Amino acid sequence: MAELLKRHPKAHKRRRRLGTGPASGRGGTCGRGNKGAGQRSGKEHGPKFEGGQMPLMRRIPKRGMQKGKKINRMHRAKGSRRRRYQVINFVRLASWDPAEPVTPESLAKHGCIRHSDRPVKLLARGELKQPLEIKVHAASAKAQKIVEKAGGKLEVNP
Repeated sequence: MAELLKRHPKAHKRRRRLGTGPASGRGGTCGRGNKGAGQRSGKEHGPKFEGGQMPLMRRIPKRGMQKGKKINRMHRAKGSRRRRYQVINFVRLASWDPAEPVTPESLAKHGCIRHSDRPVKLLARGELKQPLEIKVHAASAKAQKIVEKAGGKLEVNP
C-alpha cells in the first residue's frame, strides 16, 4: 500500500535560479534592482527593527540588573565572599530511608545535590512525615521546627 503513495508533482515549486546570465531574465542584478541598501548583502533587518521608529525594547524603561553593566568593585568583592549554598527541601527527602542519616555525602550519592564539598542549606518546602537525622551547614528556622515536630534530629555545622 505504501508503494502506491506518490508525491504530488506540483506540490513544491522550484526555486528561481538567480544570476544565470542575461537571457534568463534573472541575470545581472539578480532581481535586487540597481544600487542601494537593498542590493547589498546583509540587507535584511533584525527582528527588533521597526522601520526607523523607536523600537519597543528601547521605549520600555529598564528594570533590574543588566548583565555586562559595570558594577562597583566593592559589591563584587562582597558577592564573591558570600557562601553559596546548595539548597535541599523536604520534597527531596520525602522518600528518604529513616535509617540512613542525611549528610552532604549521602545527598550527593543519591543525586540530590551535585557537590558534597560545598555547603548545604535545608529549606522548608514540602512536608516531612518520618523522623530523620539531618546534618547540614545551615537551615531555615521553619525547617528546624518541621524537623523537631516530625521527631527528627537536626545538626547544623556552619
